[in-house]
Amino acid sequence: MDALVLKNRKGTFGEILTDFDFGSFKYEYEKNNERSIAFTIFKTSQNEDIFENLLNEMIIQWQGQDYVVKSTSIKYDGLIVSNEVEAKHIFMEFQGHNIKKEEKKNDEENEKRTMKLKEYLDYGFKDNKLGFSYQIKGNFKKEAAVDELGGKNGMEHLTEGADLFGYIYFADNKKITVYDEETFYEMSDLPLIYKYNSSDVTATTTTTDLRTYIEGYGKKKEDTDKDEYELHETYKSPNYDVYGHLEASTVYEDNAANKNELLDKMKEELNDEPTVEVSTNHLGEPEHKRYMKNDDIKENYMIHFIHQPLNYNLDLKVVKITKSHPLANQPVEVDFSNSPKDILKIQRDTNRSIKRMNNLARSTMTFKPPENYSESVGVTIVDE
Repeated sequence: MDALVLKNRKGTFGEILTDFDFGSFKYEYEKNNERSIAFTIFKTSQNEDIFENLLNEMIIQWQGQDYVVKSTSIKYDGLIVSNEVEAKHIFMEFQGHNIKKEEKKNDEENEKRTMKLKEYLDYGFKDNKLGFSYQIKGNFKKEAAVDELGGKNGMEHLTEGADLFGYIYFADNKKITVYDEETFYEMSDLPLIYKYNSSDVTATTTTTDLRTYIEGYGKKKEDTDKDEYELHETYKSPNYDVYGHLEASTVYEDNAANKNELLDKMKEELNDEPTVEVSTNHLGEPEHKRYMKNDDIKENYMIHFIHQPLNYNLDLKVVKITKSHPLANQPVEVDFSNSPKDILKIQRDTNRSIKRMNNLARSTMTFKPPENYSESVGVTIVDE
C-alpha cells in the first residue's frame, strides 16, 4: 500500500494522509544503517485535523512498515502552511533499550571473551521492554572476540555486532533479522547491459586509504608485567610492488592463538585494492525497453552488470537506495557495493594499467597514489 497512514502509539487512531507533496517524498535505506521517509504536507480545509495531529513521536505507516516521526518543521509563507516531516523506521527505536554492563571479576577486567552470534544477540535483546525480537538466517560458525558487553543501547549493540560477526541486519517493523551476506542477497531479474538498457557508463578509480603493508601482534605472554607478545607477524599485499609501501594501523589480536589466525585477521583489516565507482544513466528490461520503477529494485538485490567495451561482467550488491513516491515517477538512486569479489575483474584491469604507468614513471618521476577514496560504488539510475 502506497498511502501514508498516520497512527498513534496505542494504535487507537489511524487516518490516511492527504494533500502531501508527492514530489517531496523520499525513502532512504542504507545497509546496516538507517531507514527513513521524509515528505512535505500542506494544511488545507480537507486535512486540517490530520495536519494538527502530525506531531513528533506519532507513527506513519508506509508499505506495511512503521516509521516514527522524529522531525517536524512548520512553515508559513504568508499564504500556505506546510510541515516538513522526517520519520525513522521503528527498528531504530531499539536505541531506547539500555543494555546493562556485564559484571566482571577483578582478574577478568582486561580480558576479552569469545562469543557465538546467538549468545551475543541474546545478551543484547534480553529484558527489552519495547517488544523487539530477532532471528538468525544464514551460517555463522565463527566466534568473535568481544571487548565489553553492555553499557550501550540496543542499536549500538546491534551495529557493533555487525562489525564483529559480519552480518547484515534488516527489520520487519520490530522483528530484526540477522543475515549472512550470501543469504541476504538475491539476484535481480533486471540486468544492466550496455547498449540494451544503459547507453553510457563512467568508471572512476580512486586509491584513498589504500594500504599494502601491515604488522600484527597476537596473544600476550603470560606471567609478565611487560607488554610483550608471543606472536608478531608482518604482511605485504600482492599489490605492494604496484602501489609501494603504504602502512596500515597495527593489529593487536589477543585471541590469535597461532600464526595463521593472526595473519587472517591482518589480511581482513588490510584494504589493499582500489575502489571503482560505476555510474550509468538508466536501468530497465532490454526486451521491452521499460525503464526502472520503484518496485524493480530492492534492498537485498544483486544486479548483473555487463559492459563489453569496458570488459565488465560482474554482480553488484545494493548497499543504499533513495526512492521517491511511486506516483511521482522520479529517478531511483542506488549505491552498489565494491567488495573485492564483486569487482575483481575491474581491479585486475586497473592494476595492469597502473603498473604500466609506474613503469613509465620510474624513468621520469616518482608516483604517489592519492590519499582518499569512497567505500561504495555509486550508481544513479534515471528514467529518461
